[in-house]
Amino acid sequence: MVSGACALIAGKLGDLADALAEIAWRPLTPRLVGAVLGISCQERARWTKDGRLPHSGHVVDRRGNPVSIPTYSVEVIEKLAGHPEIVTAWGEQDAAAQRKT
Repeated sequence: MVSGACALIAGKLGDLADALAEIAWRPLTPRLVGAVLGISCQERARWTKDGRLPHSGHVVDRRGNPVSIPTYSVEVIEKLAGHPEIVTAWGEQDAAAQRKT
């Protein structure tokens, strides 16, 4: 009887772990990307537009007027967060380009 209960608990824990992993690996919203990388909305938008920060898809916010919102891969943002020198270099490149204009 105990082994059956242990198997049931192990199965439920496995289901819970799968559900949590699914939530953790959902694409990130622009707001979360900004918070994780410590960048402004303008930087995120500019870097997305020029291809430095690739988006993984879109979601549609249907409240009020439908709006398409880009989403970002957890893996890509995790890599950039682990190498803040990349984000810093992008900011410096942008600042240098603005000084030239």
